[in-house]
Amino acid sequence: MKSFNQIVIICCIFGSLLVQSCSNSSSSSASTSSDFNGFKMEKVSGNGMELASKMAPEGFVSDAGYVFGGKKNGMWISYYEDGRPRIISNYIDGKLNGIYLEITMRGQIELQAMYKNDQLDGHYAKYKFGRPIIESDYKNGKLDGIYKEYGNDGKVQKEVGFKNGLQDGKMRYFDENGNVTLEYEYKNGEKLN
Repeated sequence: MKSFNQIVIICCIFGSLLVQSCSNSSSSSASTSSDFNGFKMEKVSGNGMELASKMAPEGFVSDAGYVFGGKKNGMWISYYEDGRPRIISNYIDGKLNGIYLEITMRGQIELQAMYKNDQLDGHYAKYKFGRPIIESDYKNGKLDGIYKEYGNDGKVQKEVGFKNGLQDGKMRYFDENGNVTLEYEYKNGEKLN
């Protein structure tokens, strides 16, 4: 979790620099792409990229990121009114790729997911007050691996095996002491016992 927090800090620093450059740049043009209506587009010298930023009616930068060839590329950040990151996402050629984070007003990670070509691919976790409530893994947009649900005490309450989006393996329920209270076996989405 320590290295993950370091990633978030780096993303926040990058986001702050992104907002500052949106506010300070002098070379800008109106957006011509329908996907970027309402965005201020600023050319980035030397590489064909544009920095896109959108102002909320309240006067703060609500969204900012880079565009190349009319598509989102690189890190995009949505902000709360006070300038703190709300959503951090990464794109390649307009598709979600890499880490995706949703952050609460308190600065805690609420959702962490990995994407590949606009599909969930890798670890996925939902948090409440810094504790996991759901953890799972995805492959090509489908659940693949062990899906876990946690109680308020941080202990696993439920585990379900998945393969290629179908229940496969054991489905277990646990009591507060970690003992299995109920168990079923699945294969290719079919309950065996």
